[in-house]
Amino acid sequence: MRPVKIAVEIGLLFNLGDEIHVLDSLFTRMVQRLLSQNFHPVKFYWVLNCCHSKVQQLEEKLRKHNFVGETAHFEGNSGLLNYLDRCDLFFSKDYGLLYEVSEQGILGGFIHEHALNATKLVLAFDHRIFMDEHNQPAITGWLRLIGQLQRGGGLVTTALITTSSGSVEKRVIEMFQRAGCSINELFYLGAGTKKDVFRLFGPCLYFEGKRRREMKNRFQGRPLLFV
Repeated sequence: MRPVKIAVEIGLLFNLGDEIHVLDSLFTRMVQRLLSQNFHPVKFYWVLNCCHSKVQQLEEKLRKHNFVGETAHFEGNSGLLNYLDRCDLFFSKDYGLLYEVSEQGILGGFIHEHALNATKLVLAFDHRIFMDEHNQPAITGWLRLIGQLQRGGGLVTTALITTSSGSVEKRVIEMFQRAGCSINELFYLGAGTKKDVFRLFGPCLYFEGKRRREMKNRFQGRPLLFV
């Protein structure tokens, strides 16, 4: 079975100050649990996208805390974007960088700053990402991993966010069901931006879709719910 290839900014796992230490957050615990799963294979890439004098120390910390994966260090986005071509999913708190990544057809997970202190890890999906055919393999693999996490305990919940530009299709619901992933919450956003999503719904991780005019939607699914 093909592994899901996930790249993660190292700054989401470690405090990169004078004293480098692992962050005690639900996101860190999610990554650690994914590393221990055998249900669906996953491969991690730990990315440091800045000039940092403690790269060797960071690599030692990754090994110490059993963050198994490939480590890469970049000083600029161009080299990083080329490197991420091998990945299905990239977690970052840099929204501008995630936008560039999404243009390459890589699924981007935006992590809000409050995720590092959250008591419930809510993963929100913009319904439009399911209308972009280029995202389908990455989304399918990622939903399988989330389903495994859900069955192993109450670490994560999922939310599906729909807008006035479309509806939730039966095909999307069936995709979650086939992956064994539950949809815990359904939200409607009549209009607004990413900031409104976080202000109104407070997710920790957000997977944003492209605007309808930017997509080539070749699916003809039957709507399940109009809002």
